Amino acid sequence: MGIIVAVCCIYLGELLNVDYGYWGVLLVFAFYILRTNKILLVLGYFAIIMLKYIPILIQSNFNYINMYLAIFTFLAIIPILLYNGKQGLKTKYLLYIFYPLHLSILAISLLM
Repeated sequence: MGIIVAVCCIYLGELLNVDYGYWGVLLVFAFYILRTNKILLVLGYFAIIMLKYIPILIQSNFNYINMYLAIFTFLAIIPILLYNGKQGLKTKYLLYIFYPLHLSILAISLLM
């Protein structure tokens, strides 16, 4: 029953064009299912990332932007593995300032 729900959620994610599409939803399920085994978590993560980026890299004739996106996506597993299950520094209000501020700076730089 759980697999049917997962497949429906993955399909619905792709159909509704959610952020990261089917593979983003698949990552959420993989992280939940494999959360207790770090080796399987890393292998599952890399397999899902390969599902996303191998076709893109093949189709785009080695586009450097896609290559860098793939590399940084692979590197994202490092902080995920370093997470120890405890809450870190409370930076809630700092992030409330940082997020709109950096978006404003990016928007202004695009207008110039």
